[in-house]
Amino acid sequence: MTTRGPENSIDGVLDSESRWSNESMGTPKHLTLDLVATQALKLPGVTWYKGDSRKSAFSIQASTDGTNFETTVPARETTGTTLDFEPFEFDAVQVRYVRIEGNGNGSNSWNSVEEIAA
Repeated sequence: MTTRGPENSIDGVLDSESRWSNESMGTPKHLTLDLVATQALKLPGVTWYKGDSRKSAFSIQASTDGTNFETTVPARETTGTTLDFEPFEFDAVQVRYVRIEGNGNGSNSWNSVEEIAA
């Protein structure tokens, strides 16, 4: 059985079979990473499933406590032109938790992240 759980987004495998997927169905879905300790973060990178053929809608939030999140990358779309990491730069913030809020893609309401580098 193939699973599309959150652990696939940090397994170091850049492969379409190893990804996190969740369908929005009208409500954005969250993928939250715990960096274990608070640290400065300013340039996370994300690889998206079918990132070279469709745009995905998302935003990125950061938190030090896992409860109160601040938007660091407002709602936008990926380029839809690459399978490589897409960097999303913002002013450095102290963060322990990074949350990607997915809101579907240009083809359907699914959110699919292959890998995250923070």
